[in-house]
Amino acid sequence: FENSGWNDLHIIATSEEGCVTQHRDSLYVNPKPIVQFEASQLCNNFPISLVDNSTSPNGNINLWTWSVNSTVYNSPTLTFDSQGAESINFNLFIQDEIGCSAQENYTIDILSAPNVVISSDNYCLGSLTQFIANIDNTQNTNISSYQWNFGDNTTSNLPNPLHFYALANEFNVTLNITTG
Repeated sequence: FENSGWNDLHIIATSEEGCVTQHRDSLYVNPKPIVQFEASQLCNNFPISLVDNSTSPNGNINLWTWSVNSTVYNSPTLTFDSQGAESINFNLFIQDEIGCSAQENYTIDILSAPNVVISSDNYCLGSLTQFIANIDNTQNTNISSYQWNFGDNTTSNLPNPLHFYALANEFNVTLNITTG
């Protein structure tokens, strides 16, 4: 049936001898579930999470089958490592509690993380140090945030901050950038 809902049936049966019988009835066809998912952290070499958000007007979804690169997973959520992939093809099959099913094929693009090199000048005690994030952003993704940690319990969210160190020491400086 093309559509869910009530459908009229008209069955005609003919025997080998030519006898004909007819039957009319109505049949309710249940709608298919709607396949939907949410993907997060689509960055190269990071775990990717896929969460099923499918719905069914017939009740709960009780069967999930994700097929990713010939590997099958049965769960409403899936986390796997992108391992340097540029895109990932997968299929999501779902079935609801009355046995109606649906499936969709998807391709998601995996983003390359930008290459970041931290440079600074003037490492003198009592002087401001300029930190510069040299970013090789080959995919031209928008950088939405910078989070510097200067290793002395101070932070900055500026792209190229100035920082003053009050004590002479060795400090582990880190920068986390977020694209999107």
